[in-house]
Amino acid sequence: MDISFTCFAPDRIQNKVINHNTGKSKYDERNMMDESARILGQQVQPLSSLSSQEYEVMIIPGGIGNTTSLSNYEDEGAEMNIDNDIQAAITDFNNAGKYIGVCQNSTILIARHLGDKNGGPGAQLAMAANDEMINAVNDLGNTVIETSAFDVVHDEVNKIVSSPCKLNSDASPADMFTSMKSMVDMLLEVSK
Repeated sequence: MDISFTCFAPDRIQNKVINHNTGKSKYDERNMMDESARILGQQVQPLSSLSSQEYEVMIIPGGIGNTTSLSNYEDEGAEMNIDNDIQAAITDFNNAGKYIGVCQNSTILIARHLGDKNGGPGAQLAMAANDEMINAVNDLGNTVIETSAFDVVHDEVNKIVSSPCKLNSDASPADMFTSMKSMVDMLLEVSK
């Protein structure tokens, strides 16, 4: 199967930079688009230019940046706000009736956007072994489906496919790959 993709990121400075060796914040100004291009080794487009008219699905990868730079979840919990560009992209794909895939920490972005606390319909989202985030997803007005690291949840009503990925602290890199592959495979199947 021939699949093409484009990577997008906000063209602004990260709210926080985390030293993953220590788990602590450090002062360092990094542009999210430039940092994404460095990690990927390829060109990244500004998130503000993403349009559902040009793509069949949107996948929001996991990672701590979802809770520190694409939202302020790390500081505010369920009272969080979402970055304007990711909010616009989620709204665009949701309004167009196109699928969105989320895994690990990106699940909180969909929970905030679709949760009935904020006027949305509420979503069914995959979570595993992260009580704090499970509580926040529920508090935002969504339904948590606790799964293993290998499972995905398909919310047919909201067109969301979610995977807990590494939210299960015992997940190995192979488990994470399997989880993300299951999410992508489901997105390819349901978005035909």
